[in-house]
Amino acid sequence: MKLYDEIRLAVREGKKCLPYLIITALMFAIVSAVASCLFLTAVNLRRDYYDYLDKQTQGGHDFIVTCGYTAGVKDKLSECGFDKAVHLSSADYDAGIYVSDSGKEIGLLQNLPLYFIDELLSESSGFDCEMIDGEDIKPCFDTPGSDSMWIDEYIALSESLAVGDKLSVKSKEKTIKEYTIAGIYSGENTFFAYPVIVPFNSYYDSAVANNRQINSVFSCTINSMHQYDKTVTAARQNGFDIDTSAFEMGITAINYAYILFIGLAVLFAGIAFFSVLNTFSVTIAKRSHIMTNFILLGAKKNNVYAIYFIPYFSSLLLGAAIGFLLMHLLFSYVSSLTKSLLCFEAALETASGIVGISAFALLFIAVLAVMLYCKFRTLSGINLSDTVREYDR
Repeated sequence: MKLYDEIRLAVREGKKCLPYLIITALMFAIVSAVASCLFLTAVNLRRDYYDYLDKQTQGGHDFIVTCGYTAGVKDKLSECGFDKAVHLSSADYDAGIYVSDSGKEIGLLQNLPLYFIDELLSESSGFDCEMIDGEDIKPCFDTPGSDSMWIDEYIALSESLAVGDKLSVKSKEKTIKEYTIAGIYSGENTFFAYPVIVPFNSYYDSAVANNRQINSVFSCTINSMHQYDKTVTAARQNGFDIDTSAFEMGITAINYAYILFIGLAVLFAGIAFFSVLNTFSVTIAKRSHIMTNFILLGAKKNNVYAIYFIPYFSSLLLGAAIGFLLMHLLFSYVSSLTKSLLCFEAALETASGIVGISAFALLFIAVLAVMLYCKFRTLSGINLSDTVREYDR
C-alpha cells in the first residue's frame, strides 16, 4: 500500500464530502438565525405588552413577575411606569416577584432575604419569621448574598399559604400592605427548587381595576411553563381575569423554534439512515461502484464489495457539529444584546449551552467513527491501490 495512493483516496473522499458538510453547516446556521429571530420577536412582544399596560392603567400595574434582577432591569421597569423601582435582589438568584400597591413602588416577595421588608406573615397560618428564628427578625430577612437559612424559611411560609389567603407586608416605615394570594407558583429553575408565591394586590378592587382584572402576570423559566399554567388557571378560578395573550404569543414563537430544531434533526437522521440502507442494497445488487447522495464508495476486492460509509457519515456529524457551534456563537451574541430585556437572557444562555454541548458531542462521535473506519479498513485488508485505480477508470 503506497502512502501516495492513500493520500489520493483521502483527497477524493474529502472533495466529495465537503459540499455536504458545508450544506449541513449552512442549514443549521439558517435555522439558528430563524430561531434567534423568534426569540427576539418574543422579547419585543413582551416589551410592547408593557407599553400597552402602561397606557391602559396610566402607569399603574398591580404587580409584575420577572426573572432575576439583572443589569438594566431597573431602567426597563422605569420605562414601563415603575418610577420608584429599587434594587432589592442579587443577580445571583434566578427569579423574582415584584409587587406594588399603586404600580410605583416595587417590593420583592420571592427572593428572600430582602432589604426593605421587616415582617412577612399570613393571617390564616399565623406564620411569622420571628417564630422560626426565635431571636430577631433581621436574620430571616438579611441582605442578598448572606448565609442565612432563607430557603427553608421561605418554603415553610409558602407551604402554609393557600389560594385566597391574605398576605400582610410591613414595610421599613411600618406601613402595612395587604395582598391576596390567587395562585401558588411552584417553580423549578436552574439553581434552586423552591416554591414561588404569586401575590395579587388588594388594589384590584379599586376604581382603576374594578373589574377584578390583573394587569400583568409573567413567568420566565421556560422549563416550568406547566407550573405557570397552573398558576394562571388557579387565579382565573378565583375570579381574576388575566390577559396573557402577548406572553403566550412569545412562548408560541419559542415552541416553533424548538420544532424547527427537532424537525431538522429528524430530517438528517432519516437521510443518513436511508442512505445507509440504499448503499448496502445497491452495492450488493450491482457489480459496479455506486455513489449515492450522502454515503459513498464501494471498494472491490476479489469480486466482493465492501462499503465505506463511515467517513461520509462522519462528515454529516462534523457538519452538524459545525452548525451547532455556529448556533452556539449566535446565541451567545444575541444573549449579550438582550442583557437588559428581562427573562429571555436566561433562555438564550440555556439554549446556547445546550447547542454548544451538542456540538462537542457530535465532534466526538465523528472522531470515533473515523477511528472505527480506520480499524475496519486495516482488518479488511482491502488494497487501496486497487480502489484508486478503479476510481481512475
